[in-house]
Amino acid sequence: DPCEGSPVMQCESIFDSCALIKIKVEFAGTDFDETFKNCSQADAPACNQTVACELIAEAVAKAGGKLLQCDATCCQTDGCNGPDEGCCLYYCC
Repeated sequence: DPCEGSPVMQCESIFDSCALIKIKVEFAGTDFDETFKNCSQADAPACNQTVACELIAEAVAKAGGKLLQCDATCCQTDGCNGPDEGCCLYYCC
């Protein structure tokens, strides 16, 4: 099981990809690492690193922080990103 030991979320049939977004943000001089995992579509903003990171940078700035690092990726097969890397096509880890 590629999601062994991880929470699993069932993807609805409208989704064809699994998004994984990893960011590092700074708020009040403290850095935070965050990982977001979800079902997606190949042509959605979450699967376009430039668009996804621009949207996140705007949101972080509005909240008073600074986006230091951003990586957004998608994949399209079951188990394609393993237990710690996000969701799979028919289910999300």
